Amino acid sequence: MNGYPPIPKPTPEYLIAASAGLALFLVASAAVGVVTRKRKETFESFLVGHRDIGPVVTGLALCATWMSGWALLGLMGITYLFGWPGMWLAGVWTLVGLAPAALLTGLKMRMYSSKFGAATVP
Repeated sequence: MNGYPPIPKPTPEYLIAASAGLALFLVASAAVGVVTRKRKETFESFLVGHRDIGPVVTGLALCATWMSGWALLGLMGITYLFGWPGMWLAGVWTLVGLAPAALLTGLKMRMYSSKFGAATVP
């Protein structure tokens, strides 16, 4: 025995509930796509949201992008290495790195993307 508790085996009820939840999520996602599809006239308006998405939605998208790989892998490693106090290290680097990058480049990116009609960054 290695001292760790054994990995629990999923029950049939759990598998059915998880499969039903996943199917419901996929159906809901498809329904949202079908309903909102008619609101976008062009592919570019789909990509850039008519260029009228406010700062709250943009900030949430930036946070979701930033937190994807970092939160899944890096933050677990820092927490494992330093314990819960390591979470402060992650927060400090988020403030030191992400906030200035967004503030310094966000307005310029918006200006140049409108000027050149860019939908993505090359």
